[in-house]
Amino acid sequence: MKRHKKHALLTIALAAGMAFGTAAFAYDKDDNPPGPAGGRGTNWENPPGPEGGPGATPDRSRRHWKEKADTNHDGTVDDTERAAAEAKRAEWKAKVDTNGDGKIDPTEKQQAIDTWKEKKHEKMERRADKNHDGTVDDTERANAEARRAEWKEKADKNGDGRVGRAERHEARQERRENRREAR
Repeated sequence: MKRHKKHALLTIALAAGMAFGTAAFAYDKDDNPPGPAGGRGTNWENPPGPEGGPGATPDRSRRHWKEKADTNHDGTVDDTERAAAEAKRAEWKAKVDTNGDGKIDPTEKQQAIDTWKEKKHEKMERRADKNHDGTVDDTERANAEARRAEWKEKADKNGDGRVGRAERHEARQERRENRREAR
C-alpha cells in the first residue's frame, strides 16, 4: 500500500510540475516578468507574452546597433565606422550624464527622453507652421496630418499598416534621390 501511495504522490508531483513548470520558465533568473500579451519580454532573457509575438533578444539590439553604425550600408562595420559610433555614443553619454558619475541613472535617462521629445515636437511644430506666426492653426494641422498620412501610405511597401525600419530607410533614400533630381 505504501508503495502505491508513493507512486501516486510522485505522479501528482510530476503532473503539477509539468502544469506549473511552464509558468516557472516564464520568469528569468532575475524574476522579471514576461512581456504583455503578444509583446516582447521585459529584457532579453524573458520570453514573449502569452499570446506570442517577437521576443526581445540580444541579437535584436546588436543588429540595430550595427545598422546604425554601418554608415556606408555595405553590411559590415569597419574600424572607422566603429570608432565613429563609439565616439558618438561617448558624446551622447557625456551629454546625458548630468551628474558626471559615469553612469546614466533612470532620472537622467528620463530627462534625455523628455528633452528629445520636446525637440522633436518643436521641429514638427516649425514644419507645420507654414505662415510662421508661431502657432499651428487648424488648417496647418490638417495639412500636416494629410502629408503624414500620404507619406505613410507611400512608405508602407508591404501594406501591413506600419512603416518598419527598412521601409523608413528606403523612403528616406527615395526622398534624397528626388531632392537631388530636383536640383
